[in-house]
Amino acid sequence: MAKPVRQWDQTAPTLLWAHQIRRENIHLVDQIDRTRTDLASTTTTTNNVKKSVTDLEQRIQVLSSGVGDLEKKLDQVDGRATQRLEALSSLLESSREENIRLKERLEGAEKVFHDQSRLMKGTIRDEVMAEMRMMLGRELSSIRCGVVVGTGITKTTENEPDLVPDSIPMDEANPPLERKYLEQQLTQATFGDPSEYDEQSLSHDGNELKRKHNNQPETDLHRLMKQNGRGLAEYFSFAESTRMKLPPRRREGLVVEAVVAGLDDLKVRDLLERQMDDAGWSWDVLAALLRGMVREQERKTFDIQSAEAGTVHATTNGTAVKPRQRKRRRFIPIVPADDEDDLI
Repeated sequence: MAKPVRQWDQTAPTLLWAHQIRRENIHLVDQIDRTRTDLASTTTTTNNVKKSVTDLEQRIQVLSSGVGDLEKKLDQVDGRATQRLEALSSLLESSREENIRLKERLEGAEKVFHDQSRLMKGTIRDEVMAEMRMMLGRELSSIRCGVVVGTGITKTTENEPDLVPDSIPMDEANPPLERKYLEQQLTQATFGDPSEYDEQSLSHDGNELKRKHNNQPETDLHRLMKQNGRGLAEYFSFAESTRMKLPPRRREGLVVEAVVAGLDDLKVRDLLERQMDDAGWSWDVLAALLRGMVREQERKTFDIQSAEAGTVHATTNGTAVKPRQRKRRRFIPIVPADDEDDLI
């Protein structure tokens, strides 16, 4: 049975539905196109990301191999550095041991040298003193007998002393005063100026004190610190140099007392003792007081010399001012009058 064909009804609502469906299809087609475009761009981006990831993986592999090489090199350098440090440590230790051995040998050689030099000095000094005493004994006995040396003329006195033979020592033949004078002259003539001799011997003894400070008695320091006729400035310089040779723990107290006790001038010593009783017994106080005394002595010496030369300088605020020289007046001689002038 055939279906009946319906005629087109332009007024039916199907026309509206068809138009609506067509609009939706167009909208869906547009969305599909946009989705396709986005998918293509996403695919491209994904491929680029994959390529970048591949490059990064390759770089990471290269860096990993480089890091491995660096670690190997670092291990090698560390091993070589450790070996060199061990070698240097052993070399340093052997150098220290060698230095200690050389120092001990040097100290022993210095001790032997000083002992031998002292022994030789003592022997030579005794021999020279004995020879000089014999010579001076002969000269003195000749003088007492009235013998004029070098002329052959002899003189006799009322109280002619007995001749003293060479076998009798000078200590028994000479009085105490003459014996003291002769020994002093003999020492100066044989061994030079006592101040220079004391400086050399005391510098050597100062080194001995520095090396054997624990075994030296306190009397040695008092024996070293003697002025022995030197000036105050020279004695202070000598005391300061000797003090610097002592260990740090012995640079106060006993040294200060020895320096003060070694002064020749009793007035200066008493003045220093009174001032240090007030200010304190320390090296800084002693150095300041001695420098002040040295400056005062120099100022007095300068004033005396200036006064003797006639150029005494006045002082203005502690500064020396040269005095003004007075102008010399011209001297005009008076011509005596002639006889003709007297007649007029």
